[in-house]
Amino acid sequence: DAGTTGVIEYLRAHRAWAPGIPAMAAIAVEAAHAQTVTLPGETRTAVLVAGLARRLLELDREIKDTDKL
Repeated sequence: DAGTTGVIEYLRAHRAWAPGIPAMAAIAVEAAHAQTVTLPGETRTAVLVAGLARRLLELDREIKDTDKL
């Protein structure tokens, strides 16, 4: 469990939109704590979603770098 601090650190390390980081982290952690049911395939889906999120952050970084040219 990364907690809010861990989520904030992760988002900052991956250069997410800085003004939105605290709210995103708080919402993500609150949603995670509210979960009471585990579904078959949930772990695999979480891995896939994390990979997609990483790719989106990488694309956002590439766009920002391209805009600097």
